[in-house]
This record gives sequence, structure tokens and C-alpha cells, in this order.
Amino acid sequence: MHTDVPVGKEAAFSVNTVEAGPGQAQLSVVSPSGQTVPSAVEPAPEGFTGKFVPQELGPHSVNVSYADQPIPGSPFHVTATQVCRKTHIDTCVTQC
Repeated sequence: MHTDVPVGKEAAFSVNTVEAGPGQAQLSVVSPSGQTVPSAVEPAPEGFTGKFVPQELGPHSVNVSYADQPIPGSPFHVTATQVCRKTHIDTCVTQC
């Protein structure tokens, strides 16, 4: 999982569960202000894909579990950042 994700852009990651046996995937994402970020889990050929769109700048906690057990490394910590580009007036702008 990338540690930096742009605000307003979908962040997606894959988890391979082929050797884990049967189970359900769960995903919860918490924003810097403590709000739950809407997220989704979709089946993939070798496991599942988790997706969310951060709406706040700053650190987010991404909790991923499978068969009611946290996967190794969970919770993951990612930082939602502003996408910057140089302009003729040298400002930082969000690209949506």
C-alpha cells in the first residue's frame, strides 16, 4: 500500500488471500478527525481489493481484516496529501 495518497482520488490496494482459506474481508478507514471514511471491498481473483477516497489532508488509519483477523501490518497508516503543481505564480493547487 502506498503511504501517500492524494486527497479526493481513489486509493486502492490488493490483498492476496489464496493461502488463507475461506473468509470475509473487512475494511475500515479512519480520517485524521476521527471520521469513518466510506470504503469498499471487492472480490479479486486471488483475494480482494480495498478502495477508499480520502477527503481530508493528513494521516489516515486503514484497518484491514480477513476472517475476523487483522492481516499482517494492519492497521496501515497512509497520509492524504494535496497534489501540487508549479504554476506561473508558484502556488500549490489541488487537482481533482
